[in-house]
Amino acid sequence: MTMNYIQPNEKAHEYVIGIDFGHGETSADICNIQWNESYNKLSQPESIEIFNGINAIKSILLIENDGKSEIHYIGQQATSRYSSRKNNSTSKSYYYYSYFKKTPSEMSEEDRKVMRIFMGEVYRQIRLQRSELTDDNHVVYIACPSNADIWTENELMAYANIALEAGIPLAKIEGQSIGIIRESRAAFLKARNNPNSKSSVKEGLLLIDFGSSTVDLTYYSSMNTDRPIDDGAQCGASNVEIIVANYLRNNNLSLDETVKTICSAETALLLAVREAKEKFYTYEGQDMEISISLSKITNGAVMGGIEQYYSNEEITTVLSGYIERIRSCFEKYKKMHLQNMPIKLIFMTGGASRMKFVQNIAREVFNYNGIFYQENNPSLTISNGIALAGRADLRSSALLEKLLNDSSIQNTKIVSKVIESSVDKMTARVIEAIGTQYFKFSNSSDDKTIENLESNISNSLGDVDFSTTLSLQFADNLRDEVNNNILPELNKIIGNYFPDGSIENISSNRRFSVNLHIDNDAFAKVVSDSADSVSEGFFEGSAKIVGTVVGAAVAATAAVIAKIIGGVHDLFCKGGNEWDVDGEQIFTDGCSELVPSWRDKTTKLNKDKRDKVLQKFNENKPSYESDIKNKLESAMNLNPGLKSDINIAFAEETKRYIKEQISKVRLMLN
Repeated sequence: MTMNYIQPNEKAHEYVIGIDFGHGETSADICNIQWNESYNKLSQPESIEIFNGINAIKSILLIENDGKSEIHYIGQQATSRYSSRKNNSTSKSYYYYSYFKKTPSEMSEEDRKVMRIFMGEVYRQIRLQRSELTDDNHVVYIACPSNADIWTENELMAYANIALEAGIPLAKIEGQSIGIIRESRAAFLKARNNPNSKSSVKEGLLLIDFGSSTVDLTYYSSMNTDRPIDDGAQCGASNVEIIVANYLRNNNLSLDETVKTICSAETALLLAVREAKEKFYTYEGQDMEISISLSKITNGAVMGGIEQYYSNEEITTVLSGYIERIRSCFEKYKKMHLQNMPIKLIFMTGGASRMKFVQNIAREVFNYNGIFYQENNPSLTISNGIALAGRADLRSSALLEKLLNDSSIQNTKIVSKVIESSVDKMTARVIEAIGTQYFKFSNSSDDKTIENLESNISNSLGDVDFSTTLSLQFADNLRDEVNNNILPELNKIIGNYFPDGSIENISSNRRFSVNLHIDNDAFAKVVSDSADSVSEGFFEGSAKIVGTVVGAAVAATAAVIAKIIGGVHDLFCKGGNEWDVDGEQIFTDGCSELVPSWRDKTTKLNKDKRDKVLQKFNENKPSYESDIKNKLESAMNLNPGLKSDINIAFAEETKRYIKEQISKVRLMLN
């Protein structure tokens, strides 16, 4: 029965399971979520023995059909069952599958069925092995290949649907993520957890994940990159089995005919070659020994067997074309992404990373002379990293909810600060605009009227962008609030979850765990600097204020501004049309005709008279400025919607900011 995504719940879910359904191998880890524990109390993930004593199983499915029902076998269980078939078991049909993982868009209906059955059987076996798991106390995260150009978001959603169809309780955090994490991120997390890689995280870490189907490369340096750089190619190690198997078939007609005519013989041949390959590269033998019982793989239809030995030199020759593909993959990555960025450490993961020629090519292409870091069992790296990443995702989602509901972060005087600073800026720009027109009026080459002055002032005030002023002041104040109030709280609570921005205090027993510390240096990379972000338009709400907040403010102050524009002469007038330009002073200067000539605003004024107007403006400028400021401030404070709109915009933008930062604290899993 198809399941729905599971929304993680602190009260219900105790465990997270990480599963790597690999093209060649499958493994799983279990991890206690420990939602509210401090970092130092977190338990280590544990590998799950899918079968007793077997952590990583072959990604193989055997379907046995007697015409009435199907029985499913996976991994080594499938191999054993297939090879032990009885010659007289003609009433049963056997369907043997390997290397069936591919992008969902490439899958046929049969492929989808095989993948779904295999996923379901693995999960069922996990439940049998781990008695602490109940139907409702855990969620699952699974891995997918890293190349986002091939495994697109649409492919991930389709892949998740197959897992859900298989009955897997896949996690989904609303608005953030589904329970799928790219393999390179899981491996990268493991690399960051290694004490030997601590400095390389800053100076340059190259991860090479050499799997069965894909080769994924990821580079990160906190000094040189903002986030990990991914790329790779579809040239995983299953190509080795295919090439060697084809070489065998070309040199053995009976084997070739068997593969062509007997159902499932090709799968059996590839698995036999794979077993020989793994022994050859793991133990660095002199010869690759391939032993195939035709009787077993054909259920007695073909008798005899094949014993073939290939020297190291011969295998190298057979694989020469493939080896060049690997070299080209590495060279392309270097050219496209690395340029001259340093490599402090190369971390090799994936079962196929044991092949010696991979390291040799990496040394040559990347000019690397250091040691290669590999875990004791690279086949388990991804599932372990998925469990760690899943726990980090779950805990950071809980952290996000705590921060978004933290009333202390919203307890701010942002409204009064925005209004006060906006009024100051608006007043300064209004005075500047008006003063400019008085200056131009005084220094005009032609005689001008007061009507000309008022018209120019009106036009210039039309150019004062009150919306932009308020928007910019909102952004500035938001930046200050983030730096002074939100950032410390964010840092403090994150610190309780991930106490070090770079990996610290890793235990020496090689059982690794997340240990993030948000210190000043690392924080610049993990959490964006709010001052720079705000000034660069990071907070989209600044733009929203223009329409929602400023419209009301400008409407409320329109009458005030209109009065200022239309009544410029009020500063020089005692009443009616009687202009107050200090008549006593003017008469003293011998300008007795001045007052009568100013009886209307259409009289042209000469230079001397215009200078007097400017002089009087400058003398009254402080009181004029105070008057404008008081009226603007009063209009904003009396606006019933302004304070609410600023508070709403602030709340929205602080939440958006917190979400942005938490997404980066999610260990760069995206």
